[in-house]
Amino acid sequence: MVKVYESGAYDSATGVLTHDEDVKIYQIKPGISTRLGSLVGETAGPSFHFVLNDTIYSDNRIPPRGFTYSACDSIQSPPVGYSYPDGQYWDETTYILPEDAKFVEATLYYQTTSKEYIEFLRDENVTNSWGDSLYNAWANQGKCAPIAMVHDTISVFVDPTGIAQTPRYANAFYPIQPNPFNPTARVSYEVNGRKHVSIRVYDVSGRLIRTLVNETKSAGKHQVVWNGRNSAGETVSTSVYFFKMKAGRYHFVRKAVLLK
Repeated sequence: MVKVYESGAYDSATGVLTHDEDVKIYQIKPGISTRLGSLVGETAGPSFHFVLNDTIYSDNRIPPRGFTYSACDSIQSPPVGYSYPDGQYWDETTYILPEDAKFVEATLYYQTTSKEYIEFLRDENVTNSWGDSLYNAWANQGKCAPIAMVHDTISVFVDPTGIAQTPRYANAFYPIQPNPFNPTARVSYEVNGRKHVSIRVYDVSGRLIRTLVNETKSAGKHQVVWNGRNSAGETVSTSVYFFKMKAGRYHFVRKAVLLK
């Protein structure tokens, strides 16, 4: 398998995250305003001087459920330089793939501390050796490597002409809707050809709760609804449930919360 495109590559050996033109990094960038900069002798702009920072230059972090701009603005934490409609707790990003792309692997990572911040603390400390000690501890303990939060794989069809002559589908397992749900959850999926599909629901202990699909499906988009009951017809309790889909050699997992 040959990699034909990558965005946001992370080098674990150096701790460097590649800031390519397509990469999407969710972060807040506090900084020093022009007014304050002239008073304290610092350059205005995004800054790691957290004690001095008096403004926010950008904040594109994904909002929580129940998000409204007015509520976040009231606590001085609205998006800055980015827009999220009221009620949106997700984000979408468009990538232009090479023509020979066959499938996409996407992973959302979370990193607590960046290489740039650690180097800033090291270089700014000129009074003792604590800056160097912090840097060495960071380097010796894995460089605060990003943690994978969510991973998904989807096969794709790229039409080089831009005009598909016949409908084309991917193998996909879409987010459970709504989430949390009560009492029913819509489970939507897609297959790129006629194949056997199984979708099963498991609880947090790995116990099979219900089989939703176990049959051959034609190419296209499909949907099934789970009514929150197990195979015996009993209503299940409030908890996190895992939806595992298998379509040929493709495996997908989604999770959702039944909240009563």
